[in-house]
Amino acid sequence: GTPAETIDVKVQFDGYAARVVPERLWHESQVVKELNAKGTRIEVTMSLANLQEVTRWVLSWGSCAKVIAPAALAKAVRDEAKLIAQNSK
Repeated sequence: GTPAETIDVKVQFDGYAARVVPERLWHESQVVKELNAKGTRIEVTMSLANLQEVTRWVLSWGSCAKVIAPAALAKAVRDEAKLIAQNSK
C-alpha cells in the first residue's frame, strides 16, 4: 500500500525542557538540533500521522515549548491552553 501521509512537526524548547527532551526518543522520526552553543535552546522535528498525541506532549512542557510548524498544531495547543486557563479561574 501507499504510505500514510505524514505531518512535519517542528517544536522549539528552552530552559529545563531543552536538557530533558533529547534524553528520550519520543518518536522514531525525531531529530534534535541545538540552536545555541550551551544547548539551552533546541529544535525537535518529527514526521507524524496525526497531531493528537503531539498536542498533549507539547502542552506537557508548558511555556518551555514553542510550536514552529504546522500552524494546525500551534492552533490546537493555543486552543487547549485557553480552555485550561478558563477552567482554572
